[in-house]
Amino acid sequence: MPANGNILLRAALIFLFVCAMSALSSSQNGTATSASKPLGLPGAPNSADLTKGRMQDATASFQRGDYSVALAGFQEITAADPSNIVAHNLAGNCALRLKDYGVAVASFKKALELQPGESHNEAGLIEAYVRAGMSKERDAELERLVQLKKEGRLPANFHFLYDVFSAGNNRVEVAKFYPDLSSGYHFRYWFDQVDADGKQLRRIALESDDVDQSSFAKEHPQEAAAGQRRFSLDGYAHLSHTLYHFYDGEPTYAQVRDEVMGSFSGKLKPSTSSTFNTGAAVAGQATPSAPPK
Repeated sequence: MPANGNILLRAALIFLFVCAMSALSSSQNGTATSASKPLGLPGAPNSADLTKGRMQDATASFQRGDYSVALAGFQEITAADPSNIVAHNLAGNCALRLKDYGVAVASFKKALELQPGESHNEAGLIEAYVRAGMSKERDAELERLVQLKKEGRLPANFHFLYDVFSAGNNRVEVAKFYPDLSSGYHFRYWFDQVDADGKQLRRIALESDDVDQSSFAKEHPQEAAAGQRRFSLDGYAHLSHTLYHFYDGEPTYAQVRDEVMGSFSGKLKPSTSSTFNTGAAVAGQATPSAPPK
């Protein structure tokens, strides 16, 4: 997908589908045959064979970008087998691409009923809320993530689509790392500027590098002892890195969003800028690696 919230959904497709196919192939070794024969008659395929064949057909349609056909296939599967969490997940992914956000919400919710707290479907549901403009529902779902983290049920570097807005002729898709900051450079947000074709142009990140924390602790010992950190606003484009400025303590999302908009419009200027001859900050990478500030 063009945005980082969508990267996690792609991972869901691969992870969940492979798991489902492995389970099916381990229990049923026959090939899928025509679904026109009634089940239970001599020579008729059993339900697992039919499900496997339909899943393969629907997934092939998804991979071709024929999302309407794929969605119909996955919905047929879930109608026959409401417990098929993989089909619910993939139906949600199809609906996201078709911008049918009501169906996407319903599909991811059903998947979460079957396996509460599953991280791919949590991310999918939040993305559906974001794209549907359902910010209250999005925020309510974020509260669940805190409990899932306490229970140890979220993967490291868990993130999801948090916001989408326009920036001139382009759009900005915001990935949020929550409840924890990411590892590495400790990202909180990625603001990815993408064009009308979905091509990523550049990224601005709110991050909290470990290298910046020693100076913060010397200047603000009480705040550091209380767990606060120094953050920075950094930009990444093709073979370049820019630093806009630092924050003592974590800024609000609204503040960062306004400053990112200022950067995209040219009002906010970087304090430093550097270029280098490695691929470390190429726009479009899922996890850009920044040079030292």
